Amino acid sequence: MPYSESKSVTLIRLAGLHGDTEAARRMIASADARQIANPWQEHPDAYRLWFDWWEGKIKSRGQTPSEMFLWFLVTRNRQALNSLIATPAQMQHLPIAFRGSTEEALDIYCAQLRWTDTHGGVDVFPTGERLIAEFGHFALWIEQILGRGLAGVSVDKYKQIALLIAALVGITAEVGDVSDDAWDAFGEFICTPRQAGRRWLPTGYPEQKGRWSGESGQYSQCNRACELAQAILVQNP
Repeated sequence: MPYSESKSVTLIRLAGLHGDTEAARRMIASADARQIANPWQEHPDAYRLWFDWWEGKIKSRGQTPSEMFLWFLVTRNRQALNSLIATPAQMQHLPIAFRGSTEEALDIYCAQLRWTDTHGGVDVFPTGERLIAEFGHFALWIEQILGRGLAGVSVDKYKQIALLIAALVGITAEVGDVSDDAWDAFGEFICTPRQAGRRWLPTGYPEQKGRWSGESGQYSQCNRACELAQAILVQNP
């Protein structure tokens, strides 16, 4: 994940920490010198579950854990991101061309964070205290999902979990209001999203193939994830 000079992108990278390695200590020390606190320090119970979940997994190598938090943010702010990339004139300040791929959309999100951190102005996406608050929502639901030990919820499902958490936050779901039946349905969505889509949505759940726009694109998938979460809660009070 580039743009490491950005405080906001640095916080996203810190969100992916899952061990007391030399590299992690260097990252924390470097961030601390720039007055960027490790966001997990305010959520020790959630971090212990996060640590155990990622520890020793091949998928944990590289930046995948950080990308999970980025997916949460992108889903939460998908409308603002879609509006930005749909208007080329609004992206002239960014050093990235958008040719339709989801990977480019993620890069644009980070590039805009860096621009805001460097130049100020009105936030397009949450930065500063608003970004820290977003992490708080993420950590709260991570603790609930991993703490329940839902069957099949492995690190391979990190993206589906990120989309689900963003959906739950977006519809202001309360942890205590989620019934056991709803949790079972959420587990189905995480593990078999297309099957869950057929069950809970009239239009099904799109299987995006690396594209941001279109009926089967990532933007549509983020929208359907939010609709699915809402349908599950409504039908499983």
